[in-house]
Amino acid sequence: MKQLIMVLASLTILNACSKESATKPSQSVKSDIDIQLLQPENEAYIPYACDTTLRIKISDALSLHEYTVEILGADEQQYFYKEGHSHFSSITLEEGWINMAPAGMELTLKVQASNHAGEVLSKSYHFYSKL
Repeated sequence: MKQLIMVLASLTILNACSKESATKPSQSVKSDIDIQLLQPENEAYIPYACDTTLRIKISDALSLHEYTVEILGADEQQYFYKEGHSHFSSITLEEGWINMAPAGMELTLKVQASNHAGEVLSKSYHFYSKL
């Protein structure tokens, strides 16, 4: 009987503690995720088979979490893909990419980043493949 009373008393105390912490207001911090294409320029013409450097800066007032960078052709083929994880508030990605898309094709660079608050930002840029 004493054990039953002890168990019930413990559950009552634990339940009271969890309700107390659940009713505390959360402090939210406004995020400012930002994505900037540094190189090459948006709407640039990229020569076929050219080794091109992609430089992208991703930043946030809090800290970043995950990011993806991909280049898709108008033919829906993926010509580049990179994903990563970071806890810094700012990173600059510098990746080499060789353009193997047929000349004349429009390419879309899609960059998506999230922070530890669960906020997500996506940005798209365009390139054109040329001979």
